[in-house]
Amino acid sequence: MPRIFQNRYFKCASGVALICLSVAVALGWYFWLVPALQRFDPVWEKRFSRQAYWEETGKRIRRFGWMHDDFAIVGDYGDKSWAEWIMKRARAGEKIGDCGRVGHKAEALKFITGNNPAGTNWAVESFWLKWWDENKDKSQVEWIRAGLQAHGVSVHMPATTNEIIPLLELLGRTNQSDTIPNFVRYNAFRWLRDSDFEPVTFLLGQAANDMPEEMRSGLIRYQRYERVFPKLDGGGLLTHSDSSSRDLNRRPFLFSPANQFIAHVLMIVPFLIGSILLRRSCRAG
Repeated sequence: MPRIFQNRYFKCASGVALICLSVAVALGWYFWLVPALQRFDPVWEKRFSRQAYWEETGKRIRRFGWMHDDFAIVGDYGDKSWAEWIMKRARAGEKIGDCGRVGHKAEALKFITGNNPAGTNWAVESFWLKWWDENKDKSQVEWIRAGLQAHGVSVHMPATTNEIIPLLELLGRTNQSDTIPNFVRYNAFRWLRDSDFEPVTFLLGQAANDMPEEMRSGLIRYQRYERVFPKLDGGGLLTHSDSSSRDLNRRPFLFSPANQFIAHVLMIVPFLIGSILLRRSCRAG
């Protein structure tokens, strides 16, 4: 080996140069390239949506267990797989209607399925198990359609023009003798939203003075729901179509796995080699 490579000053200089190279690559990557490209990356944008929050919450529930208030978000965003997950525990003997650690799983089931086979009964497990045996092979859309039909509204997916008014009236019904449960209102909203319902366009086509109070109330409720559960977020959709025209697979070229691997190798490897050279030069001195 040439003597220059054994010279401690050469080792020291090489070590510093390699460390500077790794720092330069890291600064260029994280402080210049990444910020410049992230706004064009649909995957990065998706990370900050309610759908991303729901996905991370779902992982936490499945890995570490159900907390008391999880019934709300599972009910809002859960699909058939979540109903299967809850009913598997009910079949194993878990009290899915209890509070505490169980956390009202049956309440989430109402929103997921659009049904409430237990009614006002406290011991809900037997009712849900019977309902599950009869309906487990159906889709979530079929469950919710049946739930809406039980409240007098027959619908297709997507909803036809003639079905919009009954859904809005169901959303806005205020008759105290015929109170509509929240899970039914929520699924009436979802059915409209996922049918690409446009409330402004609909309203412009109506005679405002002749609009029934229930329909007016339904439009107001729809607007309130849509603020919290916009279709663009992609959470809790009754259909599996992408709510966005963006292709999440078309990421900027530099964000490909191969390029990210190369960039991180250039950050880590020179830094490690440079650190080793610096340490050896210090020992040689």
